[in-house]
Amino acid sequence: MMIRGNTQFYKLLKEKNHIGIPSQVYCTDARTIPVKDNSVSLIVTSPPYVTSYEYTDLHQLTALWLEYTKDLSYFRKRFIGTSYYSKKDLVLNSEIAEKIRNELLKKDKKTAEEVSTYFSEMNQVFVEMKREC
Repeated sequence: MMIRGNTQFYKLLKEKNHIGIPSQVYCTDARTIPVKDNSVSLIVTSPPYVTSYEYTDLHQLTALWLEYTKDLSYFRKRFIGTSYYSKKDLVLNSEIAEKIRNELLKKDKKTAEEVSTYFSEMNQVFVEMKREC
């Protein structure tokens, strides 16, 4: 079904002359993308979920095997929302995020800090995307 859908999508793109449009792909940290202001037409991203933010635990063997890193400690600190790196001066920029953090602080300070880090770093992503478009 997926192959059939992708084939139909490709045919549609070809009919509309959308194949071969110049593009630049960046595989980088979404918080700091090396492009000029207002120079991006499309952003495709797959952000981590706040409920499963320790991606390094899932990908550490792959990272070592494929040599993404030789230093797992540094590798862990690069992921959005990781609890392996303490952050200061968090900017949530959201009433909803503030409310969630305050509710979590009543129950579990560590979880509140981790979720706040996630929200703050996702805010950085949104600020960066707004700068680019």
